[in-house]
Amino acid sequence: MLLNNEEPVETEDSAECRWGVIAHLSALLPLPLFDLLGPFLVLITKGDQSFFIRRQAISALNFHITVLLAYLLCLPFFLILIGVAMAWMVGIASMVLAFIAAIKASEGKSYRYPFSLQILR
Repeated sequence: MLLNNEEPVETEDSAECRWGVIAHLSALLPLPLFDLLGPFLVLITKGDQSFFIRRQAISALNFHITVLLAYLLCLPFFLILIGVAMAWMVGIASMVLAFIAAIKASEGKSYRYPFSLQILR
């Protein structure tokens, strides 16, 4: 799922694949704001060594910034209880999509999260 103007980035290097997986799955650790910190740390530590790792970390960061904004949009709806269901759906969708992205990264293929704002490039 790439934009029309973006070339797919692929790799066969197992170390690059591993770091791509870490960029996507680090966001699932149950630490406050680690969904942003994990991919950011991968970007800072390994992003300059490989374009594939950089692409995966930026993709994960963009997606989890979008998820954070979606959670913020759910807050006003907690008063009428629909916000709870909305937050659950956002949480489940973010976990499933992070796993899909990690699987693609382990195969050495690019993955662009659907519905993700492209804040970082």
